[in-house]
Amino acid sequence: MNYIKSVFNAIDESVFIENIDLSSNESYKVVLKTKIDPDDDSSYSANCDNWVRKYSEHTKTNWIVYKTHPNYKKFEYLKEYVCQHSVKNKSIHAESNATRVRNKNCTDSIDILIRKKTKKL
Repeated sequence: MNYIKSVFNAIDESVFIENIDLSSNESYKVVLKTKIDPDDDSSYSANCDNWVRKYSEHTKTNWIVYKTHPNYKKFEYLKEYVCQHSVKNKSIHAESNATRVRNKNCTDSIDILIRKKTKKL
């Protein structure tokens, strides 16, 4: 668990880990909070991509954007990423009738939810 905390702290100094669920040695779920504000020259999407890029570099993993949801319900923005080795968006080779080599049926994902700002009284 300390390793997981150190990974996220190395990526983002302002991260606050709310919950860590260690299902097994190979599977975990982390709920964290951090500050992702768009600057004048960037957007929520670019900031999400930047955060995932840092995570990728630190963990030696690759992520593909699966879905984006601007103005999603009570959130300002939602962006979903899947592992490059997931089954999603993999074509089948016509001649071999097999899925691409990158399809390893990985179920890992990253979901970034950006909440709407509310005024505190």
